[in-house]
Amino acid sequence: MLPGKGVLLPRPDVLQIRGVLAEALPVRDVEIQEGLWPLERGEAYDGALTYLHKVKDGRDIYFFANSRAGRSTQPRWFAARRI
Repeated sequence: MLPGKGVLLPRPDVLQIRGVLAEALPVRDVEIQEGLWPLERGEAYDGALTYLHKVKDGRDIYFFANSRAGRSTQPRWFAARRI
């Protein structure tokens, strides 16, 4: 999808919206398999797992950060691919 392009969905459903967003949003090189909802805000927000990807001398370097106060006990799965 090109910048500035709009999409008309007269009767949108979840699958149509997911399809349009998948086409419009950038491809991510890391997918974190973790539930995102419900998204907590304000005092209830307990942090997140985030990452930064850099390429130096042709090598991929990933920095991961857990901003939660405590240690996470949920399993994490990372799938990285070069784009």
